[in-house]
Amino acid sequence: MPPAPVLDEDRPFERLTALARIVLAVPVAFVAPAGESGAGLPDAPRGPSWASDLAPDTLAHALREILAGGAPLTVNNVQTDPSTRDDPRLGATGVAAWTCAGVDGPAGETLALFCVLDTAARRWTEHDLEILGGLARVAAGELGWREDTARAGRAAERLRAPTAQEPAPRMGLLLPRTSGVPGMQVAARGLPAVDGLRALGDFYDVFPVWSRGGTASRPCADRVHVRRESKADRWDVVIGDVSGHGPEAAVVAALARRMIRAVAMTEKTPAGVLDRLNTALLARSLGSERFLTATYVMLFPDPGGVRALLASAGHMPALLRTSAGSVRAIGYHGLPLGLFDESGLKNVRVLLRPGDTLLLYTDGVTEARQGREQYGEERLRALLAAVGQLSAHDLVDAVEEDVLAFAGGSHADDIAVLALRSTDVADQIRQDCPAPPVGSTSG
Repeated sequence: MPPAPVLDEDRPFERLTALARIVLAVPVAFVAPAGESGAGLPDAPRGPSWASDLAPDTLAHALREILAGGAPLTVNNVQTDPSTRDDPRLGATGVAAWTCAGVDGPAGETLALFCVLDTAARRWTEHDLEILGGLARVAAGELGWREDTARAGRAAERLRAPTAQEPAPRMGLLLPRTSGVPGMQVAARGLPAVDGLRALGDFYDVFPVWSRGGTASRPCADRVHVRRESKADRWDVVIGDVSGHGPEAAVVAALARRMIRAVAMTEKTPAGVLDRLNTALLARSLGSERFLTATYVMLFPDPGGVRALLASAGHMPALLRTSAGSVRAIGYHGLPLGLFDESGLKNVRVLLRPGDTLLLYTDGVTEARQGREQYGEERLRALLAAVGQLSAHDLVDAVEEDVLAFAGGSHADDIAVLALRSTDVADQIRQDCPAPPVGSTSG
């Protein structure tokens, strides 16, 4: 298998290429700038300010030469394709198939190529090409944003230093309630990127959902309801991450949060809520190619634990730490929202027993950097396994401290962390609704 392209520390397309690798099940994905040697051919970085952030690695250079020699942008099998079967350079790369989509500028010119490579021959389907084309359009939006940012120059620097008389808003993250969920400890943390103008593109929310008719105001009648506010049919939890960061991402995050609350009452599954959000994002003209990923969880407290229903739309995998200390990922990946009509969302059921903790987080955690090394999911899993039975609040503190210590106190992307720890609902019921004295009768 050929090595994955070496990514620069500040690569804006790393998230897009990671999505391409996951969704298309390929080992290598990269974006390379178009050069003057041929229309749409990847070349060494040069020219615009964003070019230094693109992939200058050996694979990109090899593919540039192969494409410049007349190879098509899509090859299903290099050994049978007439344009590649006799090319000796391909044997050294280990590449068996590839497809590339143009990253086009506002005038239709090809600025870069978004390419995915496979080490096994495969037939690229129309669905594969649609996904790659959508990601290429998002990359085009990112290039335009970076050019605008570069031109802003000094004005952007002034915005990054708000005066004491006018503190910068923490857009996109209106703090939700993190208490009152029966049978759960809930804690959350959100940190804006150091260069994101203190505006968060990450978001989370925790809120109760009632049936249209409401519920009976008898908090102890069925021995499950704990407090008057817990008459909700369920509690919904969402964490999301808008591509990019800064004020524009924060606006999309705030919009998504409002949409989710608006549709949650009428939907019975997390996939249903996220599908509605996807439709709304596609229908609205937001003036950009920004997309978002999200994980949505519905919580149903029971005396034996908390039943959870979860769906993920292109988001980082939720991690379940059991009371015994084992850690595993929960859910299917799905596609990001705001890109495609069909997101392939699936609902997953899990029972959170007392002492189990579900950790939701954004990629600002796993992609925090120390030089070229990322914090990574494996390091996060190891932390969860090692910390023991922490409360939800202490766990969120531990994750934040470990990530910032790894990154030297700085982080280039927004960070959001949400911990859901199951407690004993039955104990809460006995405390809030004590059993009647022996010998007494109820009326």
